[in-house]
Amino acid sequence: QSHRDALLDASDWLRDTHLPTLVETADRLDIVLMDPASLTSNLHSAGLNVRCLGAVATSTCLPPVRDAAIRDIVARTCKRVLCRMIHAKEGRQDGGGVAIDDGVDGGAVGGAIQPLWEGVSERTCQRLVIDTFNLVLGNSSHASAFWTNVIMPEASKRFDLPMEAIK
Repeated sequence: QSHRDALLDASDWLRDTHLPTLVETADRLDIVLMDPASLTSNLHSAGLNVRCLGAVATSTCLPPVRDAAIRDIVARTCKRVLCRMIHAKEGRQDGGGVAIDDGVDGGAVGGAIQPLWEGVSERTCQRLVIDTFNLVLGNSSHASAFWTNVIMPEASKRFDLPMEAIK
């Protein structure tokens, strides 16, 4: 068996056997997956990456577990969107060496780890954070468009979750 075949077999086993077993354990309430910290901790303890949050959300039969997974997906997506907005303000296209460690893609993006705001004024960062916060939590037509055109598609793509599940 080739190395590639072994990796594909391992990936299939994680997705088709190991992850469903973890979700079944949570559904029996043998482990608690009701908040982002317990979700991440239990996934990592089981050798699974947070990219599996979408599978957890779609396969659990417990609404609180589904809701916690979706909240974590949305929070991680919002963080990445905010990072991109800050990069755009400073003219970076490559992530600029900023550490975006959300457990997806193996952690730090780029090369050397630099503060997220390096090269951007404090006032600009504050404005971007406030604007993003208002769009994520707001109830305006701009907020709805932000969710429909930015948050939902990115969360769906990154975590393999149907957009309808994010509403």
